[in-house]
Amino acid sequence: MALTPERRAALVAARSAAVVRDHFGVDIAPADWVDIGGGGAAASDGDAAWVAPADGAPVALGAALAWAMRQRASQLHLVVVPSDGAGPLGEVARRGGQFVVPPRVWALAGIDLTEVAAADAEPVLVPPPITAESMLLLEQAGVDVVVEEGVVIGELASLLARPAEIVTVDGAWPA
Repeated sequence: MALTPERRAALVAARSAAVVRDHFGVDIAPADWVDIGGGGAAASDGDAAWVAPADGAPVALGAALAWAMRQRASQLHLVVVPSDGAGPLGEVARRGGQFVVPPRVWALAGIDLTEVAAADAEPVLVPPPITAESMLLLEQAGVDVVVEEGVVIGELASLLARPAEIVTVDGAWPA
């Protein structure tokens, strides 16, 4: 029998209350944690807030930040049980790091709580300089030039067909 979202939230609240008490020294009763939907729970005390999504649930950074703001918290702690559904926590930490007061992302494994380091940003792929002349020719011919993932694609009248694609090998024309 599967747990209802309300029961799952109550279990997450009980676990989160113990984690916050043991790791942060703040005692918030499980009954004081609120159901944030999807089986997750959240609580605040003074200027700190903790958000714990349900196990396996995606981390909704924006929703967590909004909830913390409504609580007038200046510190947000995301306590997440890592799983495939939660997504890469390093990415969450990286995105959160863009805020003036970044939230802290914590990975919970059993009773161990570890702060998650921000992942490196994915490199922006740009086409090699040798393609600039070909891009100009396509534009002059009325083709919409689109660059996706470092690949130059020409679209005609927003059709899905690709009348042109510029291909290079290691930044040079193929032999």
